[in-house]
Amino acid sequence: SRPNGDSLPQEQVEPPSETPGHPAALATSAEYTELLDSIQKKSLEQLRLALAPFFADLSNYLQGLSSRIKPDSVGRNPYLDAAERIRRKGDLISRKMLNQVGSYFGDLTPEESDDQLWRYNIGSPDELDLIDQQEFEDFLAIDRVITLGEDLHRAAMEALVVRLATLIEADPNTVRLPIHVRQLCRIFQRALQQEGVRENVQSQIFDYFARQFIRQLDGFYTPLNALLSEHGVRPGVE
Repeated sequence: SRPNGDSLPQEQVEPPSETPGHPAALATSAEYTELLDSIQKKSLEQLRLALAPFFADLSNYLQGLSSRIKPDSVGRNPYLDAAERIRRKGDLISRKMLNQVGSYFGDLTPEESDDQLWRYNIGSPDELDLIDQQEFEDFLAIDRVITLGEDLHRAAMEALVVRLATLIEADPNTVRLPIHVRQLCRIFQRALQQEGVRENVQSQIFDYFARQFIRQLDGFYTPLNALLSEHGVRPGVE
């Protein structure tokens, strides 16, 4: 069944044979393997092309914000620091994100998802007292970005999930879309943390990421769905 319970249209053309060793079945399997490889390469290339200008613009945006913020007690401006760090390490952050997406393509049906929102793992309300307030606010900020992206691109992402499931002959409910909004947001968040971008500016960065990157993903998902549809992988599933 399709994610969220929507039923899928029935295929009108019967497969030539259900025997795994049948030449037509083998040809289809080989074509699906090539299509999956094409989707991975196209996804990574389009992400690479989108991330490079995004990080340049993000650095400029943070630099602009720094002029409105007074330095702290030791003379540091967190937004200026973040702008300089993004300018120096934007390419590295981008590579880390692309590497992680690539690794997700290597495991489309993981045993356990590693992208659950942090708040889901909080045991009891009392434990909130032990959580750093800034860290908690940052997780709420990335949660808002994920919700926005899912609302905007749900149909396109679900179609990709169903089509990838068809390529690998898996239940769509078990497939993790490597380029799902949730994955991209969590990868972005981790990469920022790993490169030492200070937490007290991350909420502003996530808001900018939502406006200037996540909102633009329709032009990213649509060609991928079109490629698979044109090759006969669940055409019209949307």
